[in-house]
Amino acid sequence: GFATPGAGPSAQVEEFRLAKRQLLEQSADLRRQGAGLEAQTILVTSALPGEGKTFCAINLALSIAAEKDSEVVLVDLDLARSSVLSTLGLPSGPGLVDAIADARYNVRDFVMQTDVQGLSVLSGGRPTSSDAEYLASARARTVLEQLVEGHPNRIVLFDTPPVLAASIAVEVAKLSGQAILVVKAEETAGSAVQDAAGNDVATLASTSVTNNVPNSTPTAACPALVNDIFGGADCSFPTSLTHVNGTLYFV
Repeated sequence: GFATPGAGPSAQVEEFRLAKRQLLEQSADLRRQGAGLEAQTILVTSALPGEGKTFCAINLALSIAAEKDSEVVLVDLDLARSSVLSTLGLPSGPGLVDAIADARYNVRDFVMQTDVQGLSVLSGGRPTSSDAEYLASARARTVLEQLVEGHPNRIVLFDTPPVLAASIAVEVAKLSGQAILVVKAEETAGSAVQDAAGNDVATLASTSVTNNVPNSTPTAACPALVNDIFGGADCSFPTSLTHVNGTLYFV
């Protein structure tokens, strides 16, 4: 389930709260460094379909919305599936890519408010054959800057297609200050994560690998995966978070 406001304390709520805190601290650091748009943008993706990235993106958005000094716009850029919109029961319609493609549109007009204070949702838009090219254009940055203009505490959280399934995640990574790579516990092959990390997504200021099994505990598969990809780590930690070479692991 989702960490909805008022649901009460749970291990899942705390796990996303811990992950959120580190992302917001990095965002604050980027602001102090004058990073501009990148200080307010976070990418959520995965190597392959079915790894739980939308589940993680929605829960992170809900957790950020609970902050007293932040708000979040969750952008559904998995255009072929629109998983965020369907999960939250929101209508599809024009969105980010439409505003990039047609300068007559104002992206703010497409932002949908929810009944959760601090949480808004933006459709990715109607799928086209040139989505990646629109997101790679100079106008993409201009439109995203319009989205955060006047909202210094707004976080834009992108839910994109898997890295190995579509090129959109790579283009969005160039507009993001941080990224979360979602990995399904004991199922995703280390080679798939290596392939996903071997592109522009891995060049971001903060890359998080998220293992999305609720209430999971470290198993033999965890150190095997981390050793294979990042050169060694001890996964026998007491909480859901650990670090390897500055990378956040949320298991």
